[in-house]
Amino acid sequence: MHSTALLEVTATDGPFASVYLDTTHDTADADKQFTVTWRNMRDDLAGQGADEGLLGVLDEAVSGGRPPAGRGGRALLAAGTTVLVDESLAEPPAEPVARLSRLPYLVPLARHGNPGTPYVIAVVDQVGVTITIVGADGELRRHGSADGDRHAVHAARGGGAGHQDMQARTDEITRDNLRQAAEKIATATENAGAGLVVLGGEVQARSALLDLLPERTRALTRPVRAGSRDKDGGAELDRAVFEVVTGRRLARIDEVADRFRSGGAHGLAVQGLGPVTAALREANVETLLVGEPSADATVFSGDEVTQLGGEQEVAALGVVQPRRVRADEALPTAALAAGGELVTVDERLEFEDGFGAILRHT
Repeated sequence: MHSTALLEVTATDGPFASVYLDTTHDTADADKQFTVTWRNMRDDLAGQGADEGLLGVLDEAVSGGRPPAGRGGRALLAAGTTVLVDESLAEPPAEPVARLSRLPYLVPLARHGNPGTPYVIAVVDQVGVTITIVGADGELRRHGSADGDRHAVHAARGGGAGHQDMQARTDEITRDNLRQAAEKIATATENAGAGLVVLGGEVQARSALLDLLPERTRALTRPVRAGSRDKDGGAELDRAVFEVVTGRRLARIDEVADRFRSGGAHGLAVQGLGPVTAALREANVETLLVGEPSADATVFSGDEVTQLGGEQEVAALGVVQPRRVRADEALPTAALAAGGELVTVDERLEFEDGFGAILRHT
């Protein structure tokens, strides 16, 4: 996970409120349940010492959000009277989180968040395409349709005299419509800086359009057997998009797991709080890997977020009063502040103390 917004977070003074909510909206009383959940989380933050200014901006953010169409989550990071991060999550957090602490808690955002780059959802038929652009934060950025010659396509299907000529004309009109749709998708992808295109819709139209896409766009495109422009099958398309996005995240975990294993033999991978914090102090972490660290794990920190380690190690940096902080907050914050990437991993990798790192150099 890389993000310009998160760099701003790491450069901001705390305390931070880190809030992760389940915003699933698939029952009749979902709004009522959400209101109760947020009230309890707000009270929890107040009990931890959050002032009314901080709670007020969180109230505004929570009340102003749009619920997802089905399962989803929300991440909010705030400090002072500013909401620094307000992002939808691709899936709900395993449990609600409401923390007030000196450092932000970023692990759930990395674990449940969106791909980190915008992506395009395109649903096509013989007439045109419906395009949805989703931002790097998971929020809908744009939604629109582009249609070609609808009347000619349907009129020519009627048969009768000269049917073969009409069929040929219909096929040509369909190809023109699909060419225009391919151009719209390519333009939307480029303008959005998208790293993924999910292509759904009619089977024949989808297959034909894929061949019409420019090579660069086609390389980013993943066809799915879901979606319809008449709005039926929306839930099926949502599931298909989620599976594609999740598949990319799992592929990324596979990639970093391979690099971690191979790097260990060449001094380019370490694990455990001691070695990882040593690498963070030297700004030598290319990718911080987070497994399942203990909630009780702590390290010491100085005034700068990269001043981490044992108490004596931090004191040796000239820090007069090292402060004890949670490891699951301090290490991810330090990694991102130093330009590293944050990746959460599953059971494919197990680390001492729950942390590993791929290093920039030996």
